[in-house]
Amino acid sequence: MRYLLGLVVRYLMRPGWRALVVYGALHVPPPPLDPDPDGGPPPGHPERLCADRPPDRQERLLWRQLTEDRWFGDGP
Repeated sequence: MRYLLGLVVRYLMRPGWRALVVYGALHVPPPPLDPDPDGGPPPGHPERLCADRPPDRQERLLWRQLTEDRWFGDGP
């Protein structure tokens, strides 16, 4: 019984799964060719920062915490 189940998975389910993955990949739009030069989220993203305002105190503190080197203690 286990041998039969292995054959079913190997010869029927796995190729069927791969076919569905390929079919789905055909319907996904390609990523944009030129990413944002600032390295941030794309235009219109809800987390995109305003370019005309400098970061406030809390944003600077969070950025410092995210970029500190936790292994060697090079942080604030």
